[in-house]
Amino acid sequence: MLMEDLAQTALDAALKAGATFADIRIENTTTTLIELNDGVTKQALVSRLKGAGIRAFVDGAWAFAQTTDMTRDGLRTTGESVARLAVATKDRVREKFSIDGPTFEDTVEMKVKKSFFDVSIDEKMEFAKMVDDQARDFD
Repeated sequence: MLMEDLAQTALDAALKAGATFADIRIENTTTTLIELNDGVTKQALVSRLKGAGIRAFVDGAWAFAQTTDMTRDGLRTTGESVARLAVATKDRVREKFSIDGPTFEDTVEMKVKKSFFDVSIDEKMEFAKMVDDQARDFD
């Protein structure tokens, strides 16, 4: 299933559950962490995170929910939950307002000279050690 189809599942669920507006942001991130202490490597790890943040709006009330369950059911449930939260809090909003304006879809990709995936962990550790050495020598 395409990511766009999964995103639409979440948005449809939020609107069906009472949101007058909903949007979704999907993130797919890989992080490398290298920790040095006095020039000695304490840990090196790679982590991956894929998830979605969904906002819902009702009569001036915003709600936000996030999930790492990127299945159709997981996104549907999160879409429904965030809409119910916005509906539940709308009576506590002092100023009621609506959102008018165009909708749009966009994809953002970071352009880099060299992909981080093409840099070996050894190169990353060597670079981290060089930066650590320079930082400790700076006085």
